[in-house]
Amino acid sequence: MTSDNTKVTRLRPATSEQRSRAAAAAFRLRAALEDAEAADCPKLAQSIRRAIKSADGARRHIERRRSATPPVEVSP
Repeated sequence: MTSDNTKVTRLRPATSEQRSRAAAAAFRLRAALEDAEAADCPKLAQSIRRAIKSADGARRHIERRRSATPPVEVSP
């Protein structure tokens, strides 16, 4: 905590596996959206669109965490 009682948060480093899994989830959601639209299920399609927006936000957050990760030093 800082002197003005605000909490300091630190980003947890994100791994490349987390980035891959988030991308895969978004890909599968887009496939599900195509199926819902083909089946003429508008309410389901709308729910999937919201899930895609959420997954895209999570992916952007992971990218931010990856860019905030300090470089790893390798010993010779």
